[in-house]
Amino acid sequence: MKNWRWVGSLAIALISGWAVGRVSHPNSEAQTSEKGPAKVTERRENRTRFEGGGDAGVRTFQELLSSGGSDRRILHALTQQLDDCGEEELKDMLKVLDTAEVRGSWGKRMIAVQMIFERWAEIDPNAALGEALTLDRWDSSQAMQSVFSTVVETHPQEAWDLARSVTEGPLQREASEIVLGEMAEVDPQGAFALLKSTPGLQPGALFASWARVDPVAAMEASRTLPGSGRTGILGSVFSQWFRDDQKAAMTAFDQLEGLERRAAADSILGSWQGLDIEAAAAWAIEHTADCSDRALQGICQEMSRDDPQAAATWATEHLRDNVRIDALESVFGEWASRSPTEAAEWLKTLSNPAEQVRIARNGFWWLAWSSPEDAVALAKDIGESNFDGWFVGQIGSQLAGLDMKRAMEIANSFDTDGFRSGMQQGIVQSWMDVDPDGALAYAMGEENESKRSGMLRVIASELAGRDPEKALALARSLPPGQSQTQVVRAAVEQWVEKSPQEASVYVAGLDDPVVKEAAVESLMRRWAWQDGEAAFKFAESLGGGGASHSGMLQAAGQWAARDPQGAFDYISALPAGGSADKALASVLNRWAGESPDKAAAALDGMGDSTPQMYESLAGTWAEKNRGEALAWAEGLADSAAQAGAYEAISRTWAGRDPTAAGEWLSSLADGEPRDKAAMAYAQSVIGVDAPSSLGWANSIGDDARRWDTVKSLANQWYQRNANDAISWMQENGFDDQQIHEATRD
Repeated sequence: MKNWRWVGSLAIALISGWAVGRVSHPNSEAQTSEKGPAKVTERRENRTRFEGGGDAGVRTFQELLSSGGSDRRILHALTQQLDDCGEEELKDMLKVLDTAEVRGSWGKRMIAVQMIFERWAEIDPNAALGEALTLDRWDSSQAMQSVFSTVVETHPQEAWDLARSVTEGPLQREASEIVLGEMAEVDPQGAFALLKSTPGLQPGALFASWARVDPVAAMEASRTLPGSGRTGILGSVFSQWFRDDQKAAMTAFDQLEGLERRAAADSILGSWQGLDIEAAAAWAIEHTADCSDRALQGICQEMSRDDPQAAATWATEHLRDNVRIDALESVFGEWASRSPTEAAEWLKTLSNPAEQVRIARNGFWWLAWSSPEDAVALAKDIGESNFDGWFVGQIGSQLAGLDMKRAMEIANSFDTDGFRSGMQQGIVQSWMDVDPDGALAYAMGEENESKRSGMLRVIASELAGRDPEKALALARSLPPGQSQTQVVRAAVEQWVEKSPQEASVYVAGLDDPVVKEAAVESLMRRWAWQDGEAAFKFAESLGGGGASHSGMLQAAGQWAARDPQGAFDYISALPAGGSADKALASVLNRWAGESPDKAAAALDGMGDSTPQMYESLAGTWAEKNRGEALAWAEGLADSAAQAGAYEAISRTWAGRDPTAAGEWLSSLADGEPRDKAAMAYAQSVIGVDAPSSLGWANSIGDDARRWDTVKSLANQWYQRNANDAISWMQENGFDDQQIHEATRD
């Protein structure tokens, strides 16, 4: 079996001793660059000749996994055992993984899965892949990586053919991307050619490998990729390049401009800060204009791991306002996790209350976790109403762990209802672990309906995780209203984790439409992900109404994520209109993210499609590849369908490149497609270029649509700058009545 160079950092740490032992052998594959059919045999022979390692008393696979001791000894023994295994033994080992207690860490189990499938791929790649596809999502990904990385070393074309034999969908895409990444280490140009000829694949794995063997070629190839994602890929190339050859990467960076330069700068900083934070920080000061806000925040966060005070000073001295605040927010989060009292005292020294609130929010959870008393004091100092309720609940939960009575006293000492309620809910959640009857009695004794329902929702969620019937009995004991609805919602959300079918029978029998809609929402949140088809058909069976409508929409997208053709075929056969049309638009939106050409072909073949369906598909397609989406939209014969597609493309385009989008708009002929595109453009740019936005809105041909759009956008402008908005309307011929109508609250 091959050296596990691609295993993640945790797994690498886990097997470091084992790996050192293997590569130290004079015949190890780590010291040879040979490729070819003899490689698998050579690897097996080398392992047999390895000396040292396993305890003779450890005889079975299950004993190996559950035994203590060094990971190197265990994994070396496992390697030797796998050498002698056939396909049936490998199947038995997988069963053991599902039943045996794996001592140490999840990493040991992960490596065992990888090693089993690497060995299996040496015997029968097709059978190994077939078994890998039956595993759960995480294990399947690890197993496929092992299968393809083994096969691609000696037979790259066979590995590619094997990946493409997987049923079309997310798993086929993942398999193909794995193969391309492995293939790029041997034949990057060949792998790139396959990428370009296979729509829908992400290039990340390929370029990560390519950058290691030929960063110059990888950079140039990344610049030819379609769509806005190419800058991210170029950045990943620079990240690897900088780690391998800092001088060459910097020379190449100096030649870049615009978004490419920013992507490269961010990646250089990301790599550099882990090697030499002081040098990276100095370079960031010189290249602040080239770096994104996120990258500068990363520098501050890395500095704060050693010296948060120095990081805060650096941000204050060198970064502009918004970036400075965001960076200080990151610093405070790191600081609060390590020295909560010191971090809280530093924050209190700032003079601007608005900045204090923004900076505090990121680290407030850590503060509540580490030192709830400090968190309470800080909240009172800054202002209770400024804090998110979830964070407040964390304070309550932590205080409850110290002293339940004291926690309630502190919660009741706050002035604002929201703060008190948030803390009480956190306290009740902890209370349920030690005295559920006491927690329930306290909640039921609360006179305020809103506070009571909030605490009961927490109690029901905790109860339902243990015994759904108890949670539902609680719901039945409550009078109709907010509290009962919240309890049912929480109970169903937990119940569906154990048995979606049983939960669905209960939900279908609910009479109150408000409670039923809330319950369906909770049911679908998990069931639709597990089995979108079953969830959709259940929602459809509810026979209309808000519960049926919302359930169908939730389930449709999840069904399409796993089987877009099946979801489309079923939903498109339903009577047109209402929920079915919106559900189908959701399917097309999800399908377009995977295979927009197939989604478009399916939609074009429908007899009763709607403009909204074309809008949904085109919007997702344009995010992925605007050129392809535009070419498809331009070929649509139906003007209403084309209008829907143009509207989505214009909205996406205007948000990324308003100048180019405006030039395209100018080339369109008058008519509904052009009007819809102009409307979408105007709505997209109102926040950045109000005069241009209103100008395009005023060019819409349809009178009613033009006035509705102008009125809406003028009002938005008026809220920000009343004088400019009124002046524009006066200069463009609008009378006093129209101006009054557009600018009134």
